Amino acid sequence: MTPKEQALNCINRGFSVIAGYPVGKSERAIIKGTSEGTTDTAIIERWFDEIPNRNIMINLRNSGIICIDLDQHQNGQNGRLTFSRMWHENSKIKDLNTYVEKTPTGNGLHVFFKVPKELFNQPIVSELADGVEIKTHFTPIYPSKRHDGDYTPLNDTETGEPLTFDNICDCPSWLLEKLKRTPTQVNTTTINRTYSAEMWELFNQGARKGNRNNDTNRILHYWRKIGIVPPDCMDLLRTFNSRTSPSLHDDELATIWKSVFKMR
Repeated sequence: MTPKEQALNCINRGFSVIAGYPVGKSERAIIKGTSEGTTDTAIIERWFDEIPNRNIMINLRNSGIICIDLDQHQNGQNGRLTFSRMWHENSKIKDLNTYVEKTPTGNGLHVFFKVPKELFNQPIVSELADGVEIKTHFTPIYPSKRHDGDYTPLNDTETGEPLTFDNICDCPSWLLEKLKRTPTQVNTTTINRTYSAEMWELFNQGARKGNRNNDTNRILHYWRKIGIVPPDCMDLLRTFNSRTSPSLHDDELATIWKSVFKMR
């Protein structure tokens, strides 16, 4: 499927399409003035006739969709496993039955559900658990590409054919309730005290030799979880790095925190 075909497919379902850039230095950015998205066929044809290989995104809020971003990193974070456990503990349906895409690195998943648009009129949690992030603004979709890979639909477990947005399902009621909880309520149930103690010990000791990047990634993810974000965490990060021997160079440090906080 070409980006234009997918864009037309989306607006036929009432999804608001956003124009992106082709793979390259601006591959994660959107065209200025398009963030609200459009369902206008003429605009879509103009965008994708002009640049056929541009990335395609959807405005989730205006489309009545949430995207659950399941991250999996070498530091032990495994959002895919965490969400799988959450699903089996709460759902009467054994298998996850909705539209899912594999993210470019191959380690993460984007899980899509339709939700009532009224949901967006109240606070929504940004993270259900470690590695289980809730996207409510916009997200790239297949067949968008990045320098490190492509967005790819998973295959239907019964037919073996790639899933499409025809397969997107309504968000189950138990998950809707979890989305409505306040961040404070979620944090008190998902942050383990033992893990907090482990992170405090790591901060005091600095990153381990031979594991500096992973340890720095871990502690930044933890700070993000408990609400310590840039610029508030920068002095803490410099202190942590000073306790690491040898310390990471500034450019290495910047690369890691930009990745964790999804900054360009």
